[in-house]
Amino acid sequence: MNKLTKQLIGAGAGLSLLASSVMPVFAVKPSELDGDADTKIGQTITAGVLSMKAPADTTLTAEEVSSGEQTATGQAANLLVDDARGNKPSQRAGWALTVSSSDFSDGDATEESVIDVTNFTVTPSGLGTAAGTDSDGVSLGTGGVAFTSTSNQVNVATAVTGEGEGRYDMDLDLSLVLPENQEVAVYEATMTFTIS
Repeated sequence: MNKLTKQLIGAGAGLSLLASSVMPVFAVKPSELDGDADTKIGQTITAGVLSMKAPADTTLTAEEVSSGEQTATGQAANLLVDDARGNKPSQRAGWALTVSSSDFSDGDATEESVIDVTNFTVTPSGLGTAAGTDSDGVSLGTGGVAFTSTSNQVNVATAVTGEGEGRYDMDLDLSLVLPENQEVAVYEATMTFTIS
C-alpha cells in the first residue's frame, strides 16, 4: 500500500466519523412538522370581597356655651364601598351601607356629660364612582335623618339587586344639636359603619 492510498483511506474514515456525528440532528424530518399548531392558554380570576372604608376620626365645629340650642356641623369624608365579588349581573345581590352611633359623652357618668344620639343627624352626599364603575342602581340614603337610638341603623347608600359592582365614594354630612347651657367639655361619639 503506497502513501497515496493510505491518505485516501484516512480521509474516507474521517468523513465517515463526521457524518455519523452530524446525522442525529435530523432525528425529526422536516416533512413530519405541521404547518399550524394550537396552544391553549388558561387564566383564572378569583372572586374578591365586598368591603368599605371610613375615616378614622373627624371633628365637629367648636361652639361656645349658649342659653339656647346650637348646631355643630362636620363631615365624614371619602367613605368608600368596593364590591369586587365579580358576580355576573344576574347573580349580584346588591348591598347596603348603614351607620349607627353612640351617644356623645365627655367620659363622665353623669347625665349632664352626655348629649343624646337623638340630637345627631346625618346626610349622605356626593356620590362618585371610580373609572369603569357604573352608578346605575346605586343611590344615597335620605338626608337629614336623626338617630332614634344607639342601635338605630341609618341608611347611607344602597345598591339594588343586579347592580353595585365596582368602587363608590361618598361623604356623610354631620349635624349635632347642642342643648342649651351644655357643660364645657370635649364630647366624643363613635359611628359604626356596616356593609352587607
